Amino acid sequence: MAFEAARVRRDDQGKELAEYPQNFVDLVEALEYVRDTPVSNDSVRPWIRNLSSPRMLGSFLMVGGRLLQPRVDLAHCSTVRRVLCPSPIRPHRPSIRQRSTSTTGT
Repeated sequence: MAFEAARVRRDDQGKELAEYPQNFVDLVEALEYVRDTPVSNDSVRPWIRNLSSPRMLGSFLMVGGRLLQPRVDLAHCSTVRRVLCPSPIRPHRPSIRQRSTSTTGT
């Protein structure tokens, strides 16, 4: 399959700079390309479309950084979920014992 993805970036003054669409062989590569990029002012970019799909509107898998459902069931794909939603780093929380001793004050 072939995929096309487009993103936007911002210059030092915050002006929007739309980049030309890039072609990818793999969906994960396309997702990596648009990951952590801002949404354009018109809420269209970043987008990803399947170049193998015959229908124009049905070919878009992502528009404005949002996955389109039910056209593609990416939410259940562990590889795609890992790319889009990497596991967050959880802050350290003291254990119950540490919390109870720190609140006693004696």
